[in-house]
Amino acid sequence: LLVLGSAEDIDPVVWSAWMEGLRAHRGASLWLPFVHGHASDNLRDHARHWGIPARRLVFADPAGPAMDLSALFPLADLALDTILVSSPPHRTAAALSHALPVLTLPGDCPARRAAAGLARAAGAEAWTTVRDSFEYEEVLVKLLASPGHLAAARSAISGALG
Repeated sequence: LLVLGSAEDIDPVVWSAWMEGLRAHRGASLWLPFVHGHASDNLRDHARHWGIPARRLVFADPAGPAMDLSALFPLADLALDTILVSSPPHRTAAALSHALPVLTLPGDCPARRAAAGLARAAGAEAWTTVRDSFEYEEVLVKLLASPGHLAAARSAISGALG
């Protein structure tokens, strides 16, 4: 699971959904952007509170290009948009251009609809665009439990990209 947004955009609702996804799929890891100071320790503590071992949270290398995610796209099964603010459009577009599905929840302002619009254009809307935070968690758990659904989403994206 690859988080496309910034650490500052992680809120309790999306964190809860991600933790439920990790609980449901014990083989998954959550790849997060680099965070400063004690934030990574705090996120690891929060994960442990959910029963998720801290080793399943992987933070970007602070010495490297912290948000150059392109090398991770082939390794990830699913990219995750944050809920309060959509991920930067260039990250979402890059993930989709690698046929990596992006789970997103569009909102009521342009900044919260960017990822959903890109998912629609890439042919993945039916697989990865949800209506509310409850469905976000439900779809995340479903996608992780079913490699066939993830493969179908990738196939839809690949087909749309030609």
